[in-house]
Amino acid sequence: MPRKSDPDRLPHPGRASASRACAPVSEQSVQGVSGDIVTPAAILALLDGIERHGLNAPAALAFRSALRRKGIEADHAGGLAALDDLMGAVVGAGPNRADARTAILRAAWA
Repeated sequence: MPRKSDPDRLPHPGRASASRACAPVSEQSVQGVSGDIVTPAAILALLDGIERHGLNAPAALAFRSALRRKGIEADHAGGLAALDDLMGAVVGAGPNRADARTAILRAAWA
């Protein structure tokens, strides 16, 4: 049985349409210290994993750890402005889930 379409559900970051979910991603991307690029699409993929598995599931803990590392990379690359830009892109990508996602990000990036 096919799943119903969720307007706030974002495509997988590896798919071609993922860059349109947070357009323009290139303007919001942050180059991390290790050379990794932290994009809103990457943050949204991690948040989607946390939401899908539940906050206390072992998989969600792994996603939160990765989310924290992405936040550290963004902070090193652009400071609080970079974190604010990423958070703004996440909120803009799914206004229906903005409060829950903001809470997860604040806990991970505290």
